[in-house]
Amino acid sequence: MKFLIAPNILDPKESTAYYLTANLLELFRQNGDTIALSTDKANGFRNAALYPYAVPIEPGFNFFADNRSYEEYLYTSGVSGKKYLQEDVRILTEAIEHFKPDWVIAIDRTAAMIAARAAGVRCAVMINAAMYRNSYFPPRCLRSVNEILSGMHYEQVFDLKTLLDRCDMRFIFGSESVHPFFRDIPVTRIQAMGPHRQMSRLQSRIAIALHEINDYAGSVYRLLNDAFKGSPYQVYASFHDAHLLTEENMHYVDMSRKDILADAMIVIHDGSEYLFHECIDRAIPQLIIASHEYPRLYFAQAVRRTGIGDYILEEELDVSALYEAFRKIVSDPSYAERCELLTEATRLLPEFSEIRTALLK
Repeated sequence: MKFLIAPNILDPKESTAYYLTANLLELFRQNGDTIALSTDKANGFRNAALYPYAVPIEPGFNFFADNRSYEEYLYTSGVSGKKYLQEDVRILTEAIEHFKPDWVIAIDRTAAMIAARAAGVRCAVMINAAMYRNSYFPPRCLRSVNEILSGMHYEQVFDLKTLLDRCDMRFIFGSESVHPFFRDIPVTRIQAMGPHRQMSRLQSRIAIALHEINDYAGSVYRLLNDAFKGSPYQVYASFHDAHLLTEENMHYVDMSRKDILADAMIVIHDGSEYLFHECIDRAIPQLIIASHEYPRLYFAQAVRRTGIGDYILEEELDVSALYEAFRKIVSDPSYAERCELLTEATRLLPEFSEIRTALLK
């Protein structure tokens, strides 16, 4: 089989789209498939044909956007403007014509859905329930999308989930308790965004990943050092622009090169969809530092709703709030117990390798 993977990776080697792409690439490679990617070479992917990608163009005068909806999140990220979409549709159309894939796999890449439809190639998308929430977004967020669709003589849309629903296959990760979904829309549920992991042994170790937090690297260093330096826990932390170093029990690392979640007693992260599911797969309690934006608030609310952790909003974050929330979770065994129950229930779903099986049908 031939697969063209088109992810929207805004920060190389950091985002959910990056890790999901890496896992899909490994799955297909192990099965002898031919793979192509449309992404930045800075991501360092190997064993695949690399095609160009359009560089996002962030909109001007959009500083106070709520970004609570999927549509506004993509618009603010710079991947919903007319110039960008025209270029990305052109690039992906040329890649499809040259590579001739059996499937296009779109990960937050609107142009990939449009280009696949234009080329008559089957398209699979990776979705979550947060994309389907009825959140308000300004009309400008879809204006360029509809201009592109109109220019290609396709129907106009009022939201992006309409485009997602027109794709040939939709994959969603996790159980209905974390991703409740409309029963009239066919989806294929998968355990997690990567291969099966063993449950963690919950050692005296804290894993921290804050790549989306809206603060400077120096402020994040001070926050984490003030909260955990000198504590009886080994702390492995990763965040954007972090300097890789070790100071006493504090280890600042590159998460793309080190599995910092292994045997952690708790994971503190910023609402990453990938880490959310990795924690469930390993039965690790979570503490999420959330904003009000898509998708961070959704996953923060999900950990509280299911009892597998809790969250702090960024505007309420300080050393005291961070340590107290951490202490509450690790001192109460019910969090770990609920994690184990959710993990066991999630294991009833098809494993990650079943993505390929579903695409072969």
